[in-house]
Amino acid sequence: MMMLDRADFALQSINSRYCRYCVDKDGMLQTPQERKERLTKFLMEDERLSEDVAEKKAVEQMRKMPAWKGKI
Repeated sequence: MMMLDRADFALQSINSRYCRYCVDKDGMLQTPQERKERLTKFLMEDERLSEDVAEKKAVEQMRKMPAWKGKI
């Protein structure tokens, strides 16, 4: 995700390397599996995709993100 506003950053800290969606409530980076599950669920709801399609799309997106590149 492009982090343009303070609210986009983890814990609203512009010094964070991660976006608000990739961390837990304490600001710790989620595990790759947790992030994949949450992103899959989001894509299923937001884009009305089947679970299989949403999971494939989630993996494709995560492979492009610095925090997840090479980990998924």
